[in-house]
Amino acid sequence: MKTITLPVSWEVSGFVKVQAESIEAAVEYFNSNIDHIPLPKEHEYVDASFQLTDSDPDYIKLYNKDEMSVLDVFIEMDKIQSFMDTGLCEVYTEEAADRISSHLTAHGYECVVTYNSTPICELWLIKKPDGILPIRESEGE
Repeated sequence: MKTITLPVSWEVSGFVKVQAESIEAAVEYFNSNIDHIPLPKEHEYVDASFQLTDSDPDYIKLYNKDEMSVLDVFIEMDKIQSFMDTGLCEVYTEEAADRISSHLTAHGYECVVTYNSTPICELWLIKKPDGILPIRESEGE
């Protein structure tokens, strides 16, 4: 029997305290500063919130090296041609981006990986082995 890694998510709830003149002002402050307010240290699991993040086998394979290599998934998802044309590809994990970057670097490509706050990483093609830079969509407009 194999061990398969599945992407999951769940919710927790808690309370935060903010300084404000009124409840309305506190709500406004919270909404305006949501990215800078620390998560509550005390929290509780939200009942029945545990679930699969995605049930697509191709997506799940990204988390399971034995099922398929990241590069195979990359090619299978028809992103390689778009990546070579536009110079940008979004992948789901840092590991996927790093492995693809390493593979391309070994074949003479120069690329950079940027890690976003979302689960998606961006892989940027900087230079092809022939020295030609990819055309970015913003440059062609």
